Amino acid sequence: MPPFRKYAYPMDAEYRPWPRRPKVFDALALYLLAMAGLLVFTCLRAAIPALNRYGIGGAAAEVMLLLLPCLRFIRGHDGAKPAVRLVPIDAQTGLLCALLGLCCVHFASCLGDWWCLLLDALGARIPQGASLAGAGAWELALRVLAQGLVPAVCEEILLRGVVFSAMERRGTRFALFVSAVLFAALHGSFTALPVQLLMGLVFGFATLAGASVLGAVLCHGGYNIWLLLRSAWFDSGLRAGDYARWTDYLNARGGVGQLALSTAISLVFVCGAMVLLRRARQRHRRPLNPMLRPRPLAMDTHTMMVLVSICVTASALYLTDLLGLFGGL
Repeated sequence: MPPFRKYAYPMDAEYRPWPRRPKVFDALALYLLAMAGLLVFTCLRAAIPALNRYGIGGAAAEVMLLLLPCLRFIRGHDGAKPAVRLVPIDAQTGLLCALLGLCCVHFASCLGDWWCLLLDALGARIPQGASLAGAGAWELALRVLAQGLVPAVCEEILLRGVVFSAMERRGTRFALFVSAVLFAALHGSFTALPVQLLMGLVFGFATLAGASVLGAVLCHGGYNIWLLLRSAWFDSGLRAGDYARWTDYLNARGGVGQLALSTAISLVFVCGAMVLLRRARQRHRRPLNPMLRPRPLAMDTHTMMVLVSICVTASALYLTDLLGLFGGL
């Protein structure tokens, strides 16, 4: 609904543009643009090593391919800003969202270890993760900005903002699940698939609990930053590449028993942070704003073509990663 230019009655001046959720086609088209653009950038990064320096090239790509198209779309559509929940968030809820992201780091690491243990049993060659041990203050600061804050802002505006709002026509739970799946597909890593699905759900919860996409931005940013700082400050010195199998690497770190204990303890902290965030929402009486009467998603031919393109691109990414894991490449 366009903003009122002239008011027939004084009370009409209190009305604002109605919240308008993006169309499914618009949301999927923006997502496909981001996925295809990042795929091209990945190929360029392999050919031009300078683009990998401090993660600045990746940050610039995410700003151009994810953030700017979404902001232009929101600016060009009346009512889109409140519809995608691009609204302020109070300080207490914002801190709790960031705390939730911090608590998820260790649990996600444990979940990743369990998944790698399964892949190792199936004969996969687990790639070694990068370490920031020994990084200087300037390098660490640049990486926190380029690999911590920028991806959190760009990815959450697209996924928990535009895509979530569009898919919410089918229901809030449906949007929560679809946005998590698309979040994992955007990264295209089979090794990190369970972790990315989990964090996609957590970021969606932060969006709903904070009634703002900024809740997801703070949660995602807290997760990314603490992950980087932990790699720089608390590096154990053990490398998966130094061991023939992931099981041997895990045994060097304390074995399955210690991993199970760490998983249970970290899960308690994650659940505690989620309970605190939920209580804060109830205390401030912020509704979850769910779609009480979800409607079926009627997709036209153009929307179906975009969806098929996304599925084909994601399948190609995961197939390439699988071939690398099991020796096909």
